[in-house]
Amino acid sequence: SHGWYIDTRLYKYYQKYCNKAYVIECKLTNREKEVITCAAAGMYNKEIAYYLKIREETVKNHFSNIYRKMHVKDRTQAVVYAIKNDLLEL
Repeated sequence: SHGWYIDTRLYKYYQKYCNKAYVIECKLTNREKEVITCAAAGMYNKEIAYYLKIREETVKNHFSNIYRKMHVKDRTQAVVYAIKNDLLEL
């Protein structure tokens, strides 16, 4: 456990707008799970890169892959999807 927390704004969005019964299987790599978990904790790309010891461009590439796999368009949707589908590394 890393002592992660979910940004309260994202959690409120999740509670208000997400249908908990709607679940789709999504296969993320371990690194992609680490990236989306950092995003759920409210970290920016630069912070994620520093924390995971990778380049910021690599973080952006991971997000592109995550969005494609989840069929979402942005970071908030990806985090909500990850919460709904129990994909975070907490």
